[in-house]
Amino acid sequence: MKEGIILFLIYKILNKTIILLVLLAFMVWNSGNTHAFTAADADAAINKFNDAFYTGSGSNRYYKNDTTGGGPDFWKSAEMIEMVEDAYERSGNSVYRGMINELYNGFCYYFSTNWTGNIYNDDIMWMVLACIRAYQITGNTTYLNQAKTHFDQVYSRAYDTALGGGLWWTTAKTTKNTCINCPAVIAACRLYQILGDSSYLSKAQSLYAWQLSRLWDNATGSVWDSINSSGSINKVNFTYTQGTFIGASNLLYQITGVQSYYDNAKKALDYTRNHMTTNNILQSENGSDLSGFKGIFCRYALKFVKENGLVSTYQAWFQLNANTAWSHKDSRGLMDQNWAVQTGSGVLQSWSCSSAVVLMQVCPPDTGVTPTPTPVITRTPTPVPSINGVVFYQDADFKGKAVMLSAGNYTLAQLQGAGISDNSVSSLRVPAGWIVEIYQNNNFGGTKWTFTADTSYVGSACNDQMSSVKIIAPQVTFYQHADYAGTAVSLSKGNYTLAQLQAAGIPNDWVSSLRIPAGWTVEIYQNDNFGGTKWTFTADISYVGAAANDQMTSCKIF
Repeated sequence: MKEGIILFLIYKILNKTIILLVLLAFMVWNSGNTHAFTAADADAAINKFNDAFYTGSGSNRYYKNDTTGGGPDFWKSAEMIEMVEDAYERSGNSVYRGMINELYNGFCYYFSTNWTGNIYNDDIMWMVLACIRAYQITGNTTYLNQAKTHFDQVYSRAYDTALGGGLWWTTAKTTKNTCINCPAVIAACRLYQILGDSSYLSKAQSLYAWQLSRLWDNATGSVWDSINSSGSINKVNFTYTQGTFIGASNLLYQITGVQSYYDNAKKALDYTRNHMTTNNILQSENGSDLSGFKGIFCRYALKFVKENGLVSTYQAWFQLNANTAWSHKDSRGLMDQNWAVQTGSGVLQSWSCSSAVVLMQVCPPDTGVTPTPTPVITRTPTPVPSINGVVFYQDADFKGKAVMLSAGNYTLAQLQGAGISDNSVSSLRVPAGWIVEIYQNNNFGGTKWTFTADTSYVGSACNDQMSSVKIIAPQVTFYQHADYAGTAVSLSKGNYTLAQLQAAGIPNDWVSSLRIPAGWTVEIYQNDNFGGTKWTFTADISYVGAAANDQMTSCKIF
């Protein structure tokens, strides 16, 4: 009898031990498991965000700075308008369309409808992007007009030929940054698609080619931050610069079908996933501006993934990030910028909480089903007018890898940085009026071959021989006398004050005739800094007329 009782007690103890071990194992397993977010969760993410931060009165609304209050910030407001646009594009819910209008009204209430008082060119360009999408969603031409006007104004004040081209970050002109150049490429591509004005595509291609030549590591896919006026490069990278580079590359690939744009986007995406994550979760970027960067990356990277048959390769990774961020929300339903840890219960900034909301709007919900591989989309190149650069092809007949370069002199290192291997060019497309000098050796040495038109095969002597190259773009030539006589000075596109004209060799009040490449415009101003009477010319002119003769003190060429 006693033995039976003892055996029964041992059985009960062992049974409870097994149950406890099973429960403990389940708890350990579940602690590393994240909730698979749904479409309802995506709705909840932005609704909880709006509950915490959306404020204002009447039709003038904005996102306050943090959970305790505070007014809006210029560029962060623009990006959070894009967050709402993401929500609308995901859901089609008209509530978000109404919020776009209210947020725009609130933006203009705080910052007016003329944004050129802001010294940061990238700030304005972020709002240009938000307005372009607002136009596409609502059809309200006010948004399109604002986007076009402010893009043109930023380009006019930020672009020059210093450092080989590109846009200055601020009006102080101390650095040229990815954060202005890549968003400008995106904006220019979208304006081209909407307006059909090829000058915007030319600007996009030129800015992109400059980006490749100065702020892109072709060997790794890292997008560098900036280059200062003395040519020193800051090679730090951020998720948002990776993202806008991917967005710029994707749009140019869509428009032109040039394979190198696709290759660059994929390389930048792979670099981000492989080098800017911890345990596959996108890195923490904590700081006043940094904390919302990941949302920008996710917006453009996922657009590239969806549009190019890459869902089965990348979507699960984005879903892991979304699931992780959502599982770490606080009791208010807010997710801070460090997605890998639990969100705190204290004061949170709207910008810092926005990036995970963007991700959950642009990433398809995690259904637990492996995405069906989608076919790779083959782009048919669209005939592109006024290409602002020379396209080099790896193979004859304009086939194989293609890379476009803007005007400038390229050593072997610079060619390789732009994605052109040593001794690899067999054909090239040369826009009208441009000159290409291919050199057999580095630093412009050895045999030289010159091309002035599209060439389907460079010839057996030149084939696979390029180690450096000079690309000379068309220029406007200003002549001292009528009938193209006297001293002549040529200038590239740009805005020239009197000091800049004199530095280029053009004295004050000097021009009598000029030659202008097809499609270009020259505006001659009577006074310095583009003041006084303006005369406009769009073709060669043997005499500028009595009123304009010997009157040029500044000019614009575009």
